[in-house]
Formats: sequence, C-alpha cells, structure tokens
Amino acid sequence: MSHILIVEDEERMAATLKKGIEQAGFDTTSIFNGLAARAIDISEYDLVVLDWMLPGISGLDLLQHWRLQKFTTPILMLTARDALNDKVTGLDFGADDYVSKFFEWPELIARIKVLLRRVQLEETNVGTISLDRINQIFMENGQSVNLTATEYNILKYFYNRPGRLITRTSLLRSVYEDAKDPFSNVIERHIKSIRQKFEYDPITTIRGLGYRLNTSSAIQNNQN
Repeated sequence: MSHILIVEDEERMAATLKKGIEQAGFDTTSIFNGLAARAIDISEYDLVVLDWMLPGISGLDLLQHWRLQKFTTPILMLTARDALNDKVTGLDFGADDYVSKFFEWPELIARIKVLLRRVQLEETNVGTISLDRINQIFMENGQSVNLTATEYNILKYFYNRPGRLITRTSLLRSVYEDAKDPFSNVIERHIKSIRQKFEYDPITTIRGLGYRLNTSSAIQNNQN
C-alpha cells in the first residue's frame, strides 16, 4: 500500500483529502504546517500532496528545500492558487504535478496513480542485478535468484526508491501489515540473507541511519 503525505494547514480540507485518498486504497499521514513538514524525511513516503499557503514556511519554499536536498519523492501541489503563472512557478520549482483545489475526485486520484505508476515503472539495473517486474523476479547475470516473498518485497522497495536513504522503520512499515517490535532485528536478518544470495551486494548500510540502494547507474525507463 502506497503511503501518501498530506501537507495542508486547513484541517477540514486535510480531513477531506485523507478520507478521499484512503478510500481510493492508499495510506496517509497529515501535517498541518510548513515547519513541521520541513523536518520530515519525505523519502519514507511514496508521494506528497502539498499546499502552497502554509504557516511557518510556504509550500513553494518546502518544495525548493526538498529538491535541493535531492529528495526524488513525487510531489503534487494542490492549492487554491490556480493562475497560469502560479502553475508554471510550482512546476519550475520541482512539483511533478499541479492541481487546483477546485478539483474533481476522479481526476485527483487518477493524477496520484499516474505519479505513483511513473515511479514504479522506473527501473535501475544495479551492478549485475536487474528486476523483472512482469514476472516479479530478480535476476543476476541473466539467472533468476531464489528470494522469499519478504526478501523480494524488501529489495523491490529499494529498487522503487533509487538513491534514497531507507530507514528500518520505513522498511518494517512497508513490508509488514501488522505491528512489529521496533527493536526486532528481523529486517537485518532479511537483508543479510539477501546479500548472501547475490554476488553483487545491492544494499549499502548507512551506519546509524539506515540503508541505500547501492547504485551509480542511471534510472532507465522500463517500457514493460
């Protein structure tokens, strides 16, 4: 389930967005001011729905900050500022899409799905490893690698977020639907098992912070 961050200071609007987006099958978290949002690691989210007019720091300033920090998380600006020059400014600052608050629900959900699908269709070949998304298998040197379902989901989570810092918490939340002991070493055990099954180590440990996909390869569009 994709996890969407909603940054919106009007609590009634935030509640409406939360309800509608969750009814479409997504998980959500809401933040109500810009300063709080600025402290968030948005790489732990699959998409951000961002208002422009926020207390503390504007959505536009947030957008610029996140892009300067090299966050690649898709950002959809949802704002009452619907003049053409506002839309151009938002897109120039790094928004992936720009929608007026006078939206229709089918259109908003469709735009969210398009942005999420765009990320999922990006494929990174890491070293000698590639991901066959159609058959849901990882390959090394052209040979399939026998991963458990959990190992596959963990490694795919990295592949969907190339270059991003991935925390243990985000991995636990993405792989397990039920609550897990935060002090459990289950993630470490799975990552150790993944490493043992490949000649090329696809995961870099960032001590004290988390993990990152070990790649210097350019993202290529997967036409499948």
